[in-house]
Amino acid sequence: MVYFFAMQLPLTVKRSIELLGLVLLGFIIHTGQQILMPMLMAFFVSIVLLPVYNFLTKRKFPRVLATFLALLLMIIIMCAIIFFIVMQTQPVIDNFSAIKENISNHINALSKWISSAMNVSIKQQTAFINQQSQKSVDYL
Repeated sequence: MVYFFAMQLPLTVKRSIELLGLVLLGFIIHTGQQILMPMLMAFFVSIVLLPVYNFLTKRKFPRVLATFLALLLMIIIMCAIIFFIVMQTQPVIDNFSAIKENISNHINALSKWISSAMNVSIKQQTAFINQQSQKSVDYL
């Protein structure tokens, strides 16, 4: 009955109702963000762990043990990923002072080149960079 009633509405009214529904959905998502985001994360984790759970239950594991092992596997994989990221970023962190000095040398060389090629002093370059940085901060 309701579907038949909706079919008789003019197209502009149908689109207005759809637009109102989308705005309402956006408002609900924005307002309930603190509740919806953890629920969405739990949903995606459960989808990822479902094949592991099904595999274990087919092998005659009890449901509680299959759930526990699936979660344990996820925790182990996440720890391995975090460990890998930390191990890859450790050399960058250890050499940060050398990297900072190298970047500073390159910036100084670039500034000297701009000064000689375009007749713009280093003070003018610094003032221009500070001015543009302030504009971008004010824009945000």
